[in-house]
Amino acid sequence: MFAKDDRVPCVVYCDEHDQPTGLIMRDVFYQRMMGRFAVDLYYSKPAFQFADQQFMKIDIFEKVGTLLNLALQRSDSKFYDCVLLTSAGRLEGILTVRDLMSLSNVLQGEAEEKRELILQESYRHTGNIQHSLTEVRSAAAKTSSECIRMR
Repeated sequence: MFAKDDRVPCVVYCDEHDQPTGLIMRDVFYQRMMGRFAVDLYYSKPAFQFADQQFMKIDIFEKVGTLLNLALQRSDSKFYDCVLLTSAGRLEGILTVRDLMSLSNVLQGEAEEKRELILQESYRHTGNIQHSLTEVRSAAAKTSSECIRMR
């Protein structure tokens, strides 16, 4: 599969219920196959025998922020591995590091827009408060002058 399409980042092995059981990353596969004794060790064996069974999987309905936090907490050796998306344990898709970075970028953009709206709203409220204070000052001055006149 890796030889046929260089855009395939990984291969996911699933059981008969479409539940992921193993993950082989392209770079790990080629690194292993380039070893000195790789042909003798692996050539006649099915690839799933050296698939990683300790991969990151997350429910497809989990919050994006949680997904990104969990992905960032992975060890250096697994940081660039694909993240498997599941629904009720069944494989629904994968996310690459590029996908995770895109998600992070979208979240940052949305947060920046919210901050901008909050700042604009705060500026508007500050202007309203300033206008109200000016009216109160004017009314207080008028009240003071009326008190003096009445005295």
